[in-house]
Amino acid sequence: MGSRGHLTRGHETIAPRWRRFAACVLVVTLWAGVGAAVHGVESPWTVVHDPQLRRQLHGSYQLAFVDADDGWAVGPTNYGTPVSPSFAGYKTADGGRTWRDIDIPLFRVWLLPGDPEFVEGQPRTYPGAKPYSVHRPGPREAWVGGGERIAHTTDAGETWELLNIDVAAIDSLAVQRMKAGGPNVNRSGQFNVYGVYFWSSTDGYAWCVVQTRGEDDVTGYALLVTDDGGHSWSARATSSATASGDFSGALFTMTSPSVGWVASRGLLPVGLWHTSDGWRTLSQPIEIGTAAAHFASDGRASAITSWPRQEGDLLPIERSIDGGATWHAGILDGGFTESLVDSYTLQGLTFRRRRPRLGRWERGEYPDDGRRTTASCGGARRAPRRCA
Repeated sequence: MGSRGHLTRGHETIAPRWRRFAACVLVVTLWAGVGAAVHGVESPWTVVHDPQLRRQLHGSYQLAFVDADDGWAVGPTNYGTPVSPSFAGYKTADGGRTWRDIDIPLFRVWLLPGDPEFVEGQPRTYPGAKPYSVHRPGPREAWVGGGERIAHTTDAGETWELLNIDVAAIDSLAVQRMKAGGPNVNRSGQFNVYGVYFWSSTDGYAWCVVQTRGEDDVTGYALLVTDDGGHSWSARATSSATASGDFSGALFTMTSPSVGWVASRGLLPVGLWHTSDGWRTLSQPIEIGTAAAHFASDGRASAITSWPRQEGDLLPIERSIDGGATWHAGILDGGFTESLVDSYTLQGLTFRRRRPRLGRWERGEYPDDGRRTTASCGGARRAPRRCA
């Protein structure tokens, strides 16, 4: 196993450059359109959301669309929100205008070796058994990752196979030690599957954060690979780390069985990491915290960078047209830089234009209700104020 914060394969350090930054990982897909004019600038974005999602799902849910209309939203619910033991998220068939529940039987219950646990005939629910990730190879097949489990369907969610990662044979001493609680042997960890990707019915990856007490302290991270549909796993890459933070919505995306990307809110590997050989080696094309990213099949990509920043700063959107090899800020007519106010909940699209001579910035906001636009300006050392 590598030293703290080092991603390793076996005994070889793959990517030793880790820094402590915050990064949010929320995959943003299929937001395009006319938008609103801000200072005469036409927005390339349009807001698509349903109040039901905001009430129920935590802001870091993951989206998975197979076309412009057919999409799923999977993620933890807001704290205090009552849910059934089978609730895993929502799905839409009309591009996000309406949503209905995704039900995976017994997805949120305690898993004993091989079977769910029942108490007096009722399934014993487990607060840490939450959905975190989703991958949809097509309209009928889906993989949903959660706390110590992955669920698989081949009939658009009518029936599910529930796979218990915790009892799968993982041939890695590093992973076993992380699961045992790392240096604290009195606190065992659990595998939370924050990213899942399958390129066939048998072959796939699971990006796991090993956390104690559900979602608390982090023991480490593991990139697992399977060739039997998730019934057994081996470790392709591991990292021992001690960190705390919200890892929900961790970015793990693949554009082919060998090409992929990973970043996360609170993870030690800062920025956006890339592999072209199935996670045997890694590179880092973006070296600052990455709040969100999306990669299209035609080579276009977008990433929202969020670090270093101070409270109230805007989050610039970086663009790529070569599959993420090179990046540049999205500049709109009028000198505005594409930015977001808050990438965590995507509340409001914002454009920013710097005025170097005046030592201040100017911004226009497109709130999520789509009813108004505002403009404000401020300096680097004072609070924003209304522009004249």
